[in-house]
Amino acid sequence: MHTKIIYKMLYTIAVKVNKIYVNEIIDYYNNKRPESSHPLEKLNRCEGGFMIKMENYDDIDDIDENNKIHQLRWCNRQLVQDIYYGFNNQQLDLLYESIAACIGEDMVYKIDKNKECSIKRMYFVKR
Repeated sequence: MHTKIIYKMLYTIAVKVNKIYVNEIIDYYNNKRPESSHPLEKLNRCEGGFMIKMENYDDIDDIDENNKIHQLRWCNRQLVQDIYYGFNNQQLDLLYESIAACIGEDMVYKIDKNKECSIKRMYFVKR
């Protein structure tokens, strides 16, 4: 059995632009991250976003990859934790710095106290 920590993030990252260059942000982040940490990667989900594998990724016995990664997904130009495992404060701060360096400090901002934001989901029920 493995232990997971769900982080209550101190703030939400929001942007004022419609398009960002994900690879530039990932490169900046990975050049600055501690060598002992997992790299930032593009989150391959319809909303887009970023992910970092958990420390014990290979040891986690779960078929749902969402339970093996920290992730932030885009929702209304905000990177939200939603129902998933978010980033810790160090990861979040470095991601904010990376986005600011790539799109400009005036195009990114913090929403304090991590207001709850859920990704809208649509469920279809067969009749």
